[in-house]
Amino acid sequence: MHTRTPRTHAHPPAVFGVPLNEPMPFPITRFFRKNVHLIGSVFPHTIDDFSLAVSLIAQQRVSVDPLFTSLFSLTDCPLAMHAFQHCKGQHIKIVVAPRSVLGE
Repeated sequence: MHTRTPRTHAHPPAVFGVPLNEPMPFPITRFFRKNVHLIGSVFPHTIDDFSLAVSLIAQQRVSVDPLFTSLFSLTDCPLAMHAFQHCKGQHIKIVVAPRSVLGE
């Protein structure tokens, strides 16, 4: 099966759901003839990586505070959505939470 997707944006296509332990057929000849750009990625070992991350945070060996660049209460959710949509590059993580969690 051959599908063709028009390139209407600057980002390369992404592939999700690749089998972990099964070989996948790859049309290497078509890959070179079409001058396709391929970007590889590393698949994390989620169980081990997540456990390690939680452990490092619990031991305060890793600070997550710098990741939360904006905190909004639930009543300010429209402001949080505006910040997310219109202030690209200014936020790493926007958190929306009840005032009791935010300490208000």
